[in-house]
Amino acid sequence: MSVTAKNKIFVYDTARGFSRFLKSRLNSDYEIEAENKRYKLKKYNITSYQCVFYIVNTTEDVAAFSKVYQQASLAVVGVADNELVNDFKNFQDIMLLDLQLSKNDLFRCINDTLTSHLV
Repeated sequence: MSVTAKNKIFVYDTARGFSRFLKSRLNSDYEIEAENKRYKLKKYNITSYQCVFYIVNTTEDVAAFSKVYQQASLAVVGVADNELVNDFKNFQDIMLLDLQLSKNDLFRCINDTLTSHLV
């Protein structure tokens, strides 16, 4: 009997709420690793993850994202503050996730994204 390896997801979330939400909904299907400290991001090999969820709460998070996003094969950025959305206009090949959606709608968007991009 062969064991299929789970797709690996990395979550950067300083507030930890999104990472807990994701783990509670997807932990059985995906290997999820989360970090909440910006200065620890450099210790992760982002290229080893099939998807990176990056939750932006401050302008400092935007600056840190600019250093890691090109390493991600699929980068999904969650933004709750509409003023910070404009900071992502110049980034290419990222998906924006509206964190103001209801939990059910948010999960539906996440699940659709993962299903369509991860084989």
